[in-house]
Amino acid sequence: MAQKNLFEQFKDLAKKHLGDPPEPGSEPPEETGNFSIPGAEKVKGVVQDFNAITPLIIRAGYEIVDLEVELGLIPKLIPHFKKINDISDSEKALILEELQDKRLMSMLVSALFKSDSFQNNLKLTNYKYTGIEVEITALPAVRLKYQKAKPSKDIITTP
Repeated sequence: MAQKNLFEQFKDLAKKHLGDPPEPGSEPPEETGNFSIPGAEKVKGVVQDFNAITPLIIRAGYEIVDLEVELGLIPKLIPHFKKINDISDSEKALILEELQDKRLMSMLVSALFKSDSFQNNLKLTNYKYTGIEVEITALPAVRLKYQKAKPSKDIITTP
């Protein structure tokens, strides 16, 4: 059987750690009188793992600039990263080796490395690369963020 691609592996691990998404058209879980958030305990565990690997993320050349925690039927952890420096392939391999017992976090760092490599090949003339967002959920996503490099000459501002 062919090995799953990175996205499929990340998806499987996120489901394991945060739970499966609800079936389409399914009803939300009933409340028992106390306020409860589906998946809250799982989110806490992922946040703890995320906090524990923060030094490795910095060593990997990234700074965590924001962290969103979305609580709902499908809980999400959305860290926002800014690249602060490049590291060698051997250093990348060492970091991933240190994370081998934390599969979800290993996939997160691997997604950062692969996304950065991908963005280096994009040629956007009027935009500059500003960072990466990784949505850790049952249906994970990686977003490359760009910002307009120079204001448009077509925009007229009044004093």
